[in-house]
Amino acid sequence: MHTIETPGSVSQLLCPKVPTWLRYAVIALLIAGIFFRFINLSQKVYWTDEALTSLRSSGHTKVEFVEEQFTGAVISPETVMRYQSLEPENGWGHTLAALMGNAEHTPLYFLGVRGWMQWFGSGSGAVRGLSAVFGVLALPCVFWLALELFQSRVAAWVSLGLFAITPLHILYAQEARSYSLWTLCIVLSSAALLRAMRVRSWQSWSIYGLSVALGLYTQLLFALVAIAHALYILGVEQVLQKRRLTDTARAYALSAGGALLSLLPWMVLLVVRADRIRDTTASLNEVTSFDHLINRWFLGLSRSLVGIDLAAANLLLVLLVGWALVVLCRQTVPRCWLLVLLLVAVPFLGLALPDVLLGGGRTVRIRYLIPSYVGLQLALVYLFTRAIVTRASGLLHRWQPWLWRGVLGAMVAIALSNTLDSANSDLWWNKSISRSAYYLPVAEMINREAKPLVIADRHPSAILAFSRRLDSHVRLQLVGDRDRFQVARGYKPVFLLNPSEKLRTVLERQGYRLKMVYRDPHAPDAEADRLWRIQQPAKAQPLQQKPASAPADLPRNAEVLSEEG
Repeated sequence: MHTIETPGSVSQLLCPKVPTWLRYAVIALLIAGIFFRFINLSQKVYWTDEALTSLRSSGHTKVEFVEEQFTGAVISPETVMRYQSLEPENGWGHTLAALMGNAEHTPLYFLGVRGWMQWFGSGSGAVRGLSAVFGVLALPCVFWLALELFQSRVAAWVSLGLFAITPLHILYAQEARSYSLWTLCIVLSSAALLRAMRVRSWQSWSIYGLSVALGLYTQLLFALVAIAHALYILGVEQVLQKRRLTDTARAYALSAGGALLSLLPWMVLLVVRADRIRDTTASLNEVTSFDHLINRWFLGLSRSLVGIDLAAANLLLVLLVGWALVVLCRQTVPRCWLLVLLLVAVPFLGLALPDVLLGGGRTVRIRYLIPSYVGLQLALVYLFTRAIVTRASGLLHRWQPWLWRGVLGAMVAIALSNTLDSANSDLWWNKSISRSAYYLPVAEMINREAKPLVIADRHPSAILAFSRRLDSHVRLQLVGDRDRFQVARGYKPVFLLNPSEKLRTVLERQGYRLKMVYRDPHAPDAEADRLWRIQQPAKAQPLQQKPASAPADLPRNAEVLSEEG
């Protein structure tokens, strides 16, 4: 009978033997997973967060964009695209300065995008290609992590196949954000930690320290992973082995402490820019009911593992991962299950407790819980591996392995089906549908007109993203000073995109008639009226304004006004 070996000698890494059918199945899943990470990268909606990635990586800022373009002058989509592209006058220093202005995001991924854009360009598919590469690089690290954790090649192969086609990892490998690199850092650092504890060499601990530094400079939430690792060292060395201060603990302190010390310049920046960061992340503190949180936790698990909302069946997935954790804790040594449990619990509790006690929606954002989902997947890997390598015995009935193999097959089939659907879709749940769903129908309505003009006075981030969907013949008029604004002549039809109530009032006072032509069914009521069409009576009396090219008349707080209306 094949069994999963618990962590022990190095020789145990060679057994049990991997079934030939499993190798072929995993290779097929691996090919599919790599394919899905790269397919249709240019087709999918490039939403606001991705537009901000391009903006900052190219050395521009949102304030700069507002001050230079929200003047009432008529511009083209290509002009907006210039703020998401590399320009000769914007060097690496401009990129770093733009990132320092938004210190809530550590800079490693964005600097990587900057270098990537120099080679492959600024198009949507080109920029996303870097995330896809990180998504592929994470797969051998997952194999390594499972090998170190379970000391079983069968488990390593199962983990490779499962992670390769998991919708969570595929979707974020296709998005121009740092989450695929963060996933890579999570699995790499965890595997490096286990190896360092096994090998006990300064080289292995140096590799671990470097992986922690990379994680911290990729995503500040990686600090929760580092805390989980620290608790793991504490649990293994002082609780399980009842040692007060070991060479392993000293080595961990030096490597992790060095990584944390490397982040000191950015931590100083976080303190200096605390007020701005508090304003930028204010949406995380919006009051969320406990019932809503519970529903979103269940939904997040379903979307992460199989790609869609299973409705009432979401509970079945919760029970499945719960049982996987129970089996892991009952049938492996603490050195194995403790790391998995800490990877699940520490990041989740670190975000869930503030949500429950203080109010907020941190855990509503699935991407913030990637470490917890990695831990849950490792528990599932153990459960499914036992089903693969275990035959009938006195402890397990003959039907039980086949039951779990069936569950694994069903999960893989559902995940592949939904991944195929997402690959052929322009928009999926990870693009914030409430904010991005209107891009496609509204852009199509505008593009089919012969000489359209689009007027907007809010949401510069949305303008950056939406403009990628507009054809080159479309013209934009971005408004900063609403009281002195005049509609440009010579265009028909004229549209209002996400207009503020004040802008609509000003235009109505000038004699224009407004007709709402697209209401977004996915958006909150306050933002649902996305597109308006304006018509000018024969004797309209527009208000006087100063020349549109005079940016000195723009309010000093233009960025806030344009966002909040």
